[in-house]
Amino acid sequence: DSTMALLEPLLQRYKSMLSEFSGTGGKPRAVTVVLTGNRAMERMKKLSRRYATLDGRLQELDTNESRLLIPLVSGKWGDFFTWQGRGPMPAEEHARLLDLVRKAHRSGRRIRFWDTDVAASEDQAVFWSVLYKAGVDLINTDKLEALRAFLLQQGNQPSSGRRRPAA
Repeated sequence: DSTMALLEPLLQRYKSMLSEFSGTGGKPRAVTVVLTGNRAMERMKKLSRRYATLDGRLQELDTNESRLLIPLVSGKWGDFFTWQGRGPMPAEEHARLLDLVRKAHRSGRRIRFWDTDVAASEDQAVFWSVLYKAGVDLINTDKLEALRAFLLQQGNQPSSGRRRPAA
């Protein structure tokens, strides 16, 4: 809450360029702010007009929270999966991944996993390929150049802004 108290005046200052949200809809603008980490959800819910949204937890896919409040859900890869890109992904984990992606997309949300970098570079492309083919919307990495090369190999154009259809 203390972070939001500091952040709200800054958001107000730049509101002409920030996407705006209320309980009934939103106005997309040049920048959409997504707050992640420890979130002041109750405070955000009470605002009649907001210039930020929240990064939800994967567990929140089973709630009725508005996608205008939580347009994105994220989770730490290792909290849900053991596979790290070596060999084929276990069938039950792959099914769980596809289920999470379907749930997110059905609820109108994007999905992101973080802490997805693996040690062996030959395993990294395999790992990203599984995420990409499953329809994961945002791939987190510290290996930016390698991910850029991977995405270009998939036929993506840099900064296209278009979403891939869900698998």
